[in-house]
Amino acid sequence: MGAGGLRALFQVGRCEKHKVLERAGSTLWDALSGSKVGNLMNKRKSFLVFRVLSGVWIVLFFSCRQESLETAEDHYKKIVDISRNEVALHEYLKKVPPKDPAEALKTFETVDGFRMVLVAHEPMVQEPVAACFDENGRMYVAELRSYPYQPGDGEEGRGRVRLLEDTNGDGRFDVSHIFAEGLIWPTGVAVWKGGVFVSAPPDIYYMKDSDGDGKADIRETVFTGFGVTNEQQMVNNLIWGVDHKVYASTGGDGGYIRPGDQPDAEPISVYNRDFRFDPVSRILELTTQTFQFGHSFDDWYNRYVCTAGSSGRHVVMPGGYLQRNPYLFFDMHGFYWDGHGSLEVNPLVPGSTRVYKISPLERWRTIREARRVFAGRSNRSAGVGHDYQTAGAGVQVYRGHAYPEQYRGSIFIGANTANLFHRRVLEEDGVTFKSVRGEPENSEFVRSNDNWFRPVNSVNAPDGTLYILDMYRELIEAAHVPTRVVKHLDFTRGQEHGRIYRVEPLGFKVPPRPRLGEASIQELVGYLEHPSGWWRETAHRLIFERQNRSAVSALIGLLKDSSKPLARMHALWSLDGLGALEDVHLDQGLNDNSPGVRVHAIQLAEARLKRSRPLFLKVLALARDRNPRVRFRVALALGQVRDHRAIAGLVQIAEKDSADRWTRNAVLSSSTKMADRIFSQLLELDGFVSKKESKDWLGPLARTVGARNISSEFQRLTRAV
Repeated sequence: MGAGGLRALFQVGRCEKHKVLERAGSTLWDALSGSKVGNLMNKRKSFLVFRVLSGVWIVLFFSCRQESLETAEDHYKKIVDISRNEVALHEYLKKVPPKDPAEALKTFETVDGFRMVLVAHEPMVQEPVAACFDENGRMYVAELRSYPYQPGDGEEGRGRVRLLEDTNGDGRFDVSHIFAEGLIWPTGVAVWKGGVFVSAPPDIYYMKDSDGDGKADIRETVFTGFGVTNEQQMVNNLIWGVDHKVYASTGGDGGYIRPGDQPDAEPISVYNRDFRFDPVSRILELTTQTFQFGHSFDDWYNRYVCTAGSSGRHVVMPGGYLQRNPYLFFDMHGFYWDGHGSLEVNPLVPGSTRVYKISPLERWRTIREARRVFAGRSNRSAGVGHDYQTAGAGVQVYRGHAYPEQYRGSIFIGANTANLFHRRVLEEDGVTFKSVRGEPENSEFVRSNDNWFRPVNSVNAPDGTLYILDMYRELIEAAHVPTRVVKHLDFTRGQEHGRIYRVEPLGFKVPPRPRLGEASIQELVGYLEHPSGWWRETAHRLIFERQNRSAVSALIGLLKDSSKPLARMHALWSLDGLGALEDVHLDQGLNDNSPGVRVHAIQLAEARLKRSRPLFLKVLALARDRNPRVRFRVALALGQVRDHRAIAGLVQIAEKDSADRWTRNAVLSSSTKMADRIFSQLLELDGFVSKKESKDWLGPLARTVGARNISSEFQRLTRAV
C-alpha cells in the first residue's frame, strides 16, 4: 500500500473524539514518507511502520463503529420518543412551505449541458400525472387533483383533463382549457381521431371536442370495471404500440372489465395483467404481468415497466405465448422469480437502485425509519433506506432528437420521494437488456433540494426533448405512514399546485410547433423517416386513422428504398394497418439487413405461416440467424404451425441458445405437440446432455409428454432414454 492508500485510511473520520488521533496518524505517515526521511527508510522499515499505523487504525475503526452504532440507536430512540408525545410530535412535523415557480427553478441541479425550463405551472395546470401531445403540438394533461382521496357520497370527482396550447411559439404554454372534469382519478391520456382516450378508474373514456371551444362535448365510456381501492395502484398511462393498439398499465387494483355499453357482457379479469385494446373494434386483450405506475416503448417497441423500487423492467416474453403449453406449470401471474425475475419480465437493475438526493429528509420519514429499524428492517428496504429508490414512477425511454446521441434510448424514471429524475443506460444482454447508471456516482440527471418537487412522469415532446410532470406537493405518499403521524399531516397540501418542465440542452432553440394535422398523406409517410420517435409515431398513428389507400405505394417504396431501418419497420406495420400488407412485403422484411426489421417481419408473418409455405420456410431458415433476438422470435413463431419441419428449427435454436432462459421458455412454449420429438433430438446432439442447463430443457419436455399422456409420444420418449 502506498502513501495515498494509507493516508486515505487515516482520513476516514468515524467519530469526533478520534479526529485528533487520526490527524496525528496522518501526520506521522507524511513525515515518514517525506523526501528526507522517506529516502532513508528501507523497505523493511516501511513495512513495520505500515503495520503499526494500520493496526492503530483498525482498533480505531472498530471503536468508532461501535460508538457510531450506539449513537444511531440513541438517535432512533429519541425520534421514537418524540412520536409518542403529541405536543412534541406536532412541533417536530412542521409544514414545509412551497416555493413559487421562479424560486423553484433555482433549486435544480442538472447534469452538465442541460437546464430546466418551466413551460407550465399553476393555475394553468394542477397535479399533472400523465400527458400526451396531439399532432399539432397541443398537450393533454391528466390532473390527479383528488389524490389521495376519492369523492364522498354524492360528490363529483375533482380530477380533470387539461388542454394546453403554445399560441405564440415561444416554447411555453400560454392557453389552458379545462377539457374535461368531474373525474375521480385520471391517470392516462392517448390521442385518437381528434379526441383522447382517458383512463380514469373505474372507467376508460373516449372524449372529444367537436365544436372547437377546448372542452369535450363527447364523452363515451369505452370500458368500465377497473379497481378503485388503492390510489397508488390504479390503471394508468395509455400509450400507443406499433401494432395500432393502445397499451395500458393495470396496476394492483385490477378489475373485471366490460365494454361501457354492454353491462351484461362476460367480464375480463385484469388482475395482475396489463392489457391493450383496439381503438376501432374496442376489443380488449390481456398482455403481460402488471406492475405499478408507468410503462414505455423504445424505438423498436420493446416495452418497459417499473415498480416503486425498480428503475425499469424489460418485458421480454410477449403476452399469450407461455399459455400455449399448459403442461409446463408456468405461473402466468409472474410470481415465479427463479432468482432473476418473472417468466415474462426481466429486471434491468439487480436489487435496489442507488440514488443521490440533495433534498432534506422529510421529518415524518425519520419517524417511519426509526420505527422500522427497531423492527429489524434493512436499511435498503422501502420506507427505511433513503439512498435507494423507493417510489419510482413513470418510466420513459428517451426517443427524441434534441439531446446528444449518447442519451438516445436511455431510460428515465422519476424518483419522486427523493426529488430527482434518474437515468439509466441500456446495454444489450442476449434477447433482453441490463442497465447501468447514466451519471457518475453522487450525481443525477436532474435533482432538486426542494421536497415539493415530485416528478411522477415524463413525456417525449415534439421538440425532441423530455417534459417532466411535477405534481408539486408536500406529501406524495399516502400509504404506510405511521398512524400516530397521520393526523399531523395534510395529504391534500399542494393540490392547487403543479408544474411541467422541459429538460433542454444548453443552446436549445425552440422549433416551430408541428402541424401534422394539416400534412398530406405523402408527407406523413415521409415523417416515418424522422429522427424523433414522437414524429414517427404520430405520423404512424395518423396514417392508420385516415385509412387513405393512396399511402400504400409510398409505403411500399419506403420499405424498399429507405436507408433507415426504423422507417422500414414502420412501413411494414402501416401497410398492415391499411390492410395492404402482402407476403412479398413480409419477404422483404425477413430478408432485411436490420435484425430489428427481421424481428417485426417475423411477428407480422406469424399468423400466415399455416397457409403460406414460402413464408414458413423463410421464417424457419431464420432459426440459424446470427442475431439472438431474431432466433427468439422464430422460436415463438414456430409454435403456431404443425409442420414437422418446425422441430428441426426449434432444436437448432435450443442448441445455439441453450444457456438463455428466455429463448428456452420460447422454445418450450412452442413444444406442446412436439415435445417428444424435440426431447429425442436434443438427446442425440453431441455434448448437449453434458451441459449444465440440459436438465432445464429435458425436464420440462418430459413433463409435457407425461402430462399429455399420449401413448405414441410416451413410447418415443422412453425409447430415446
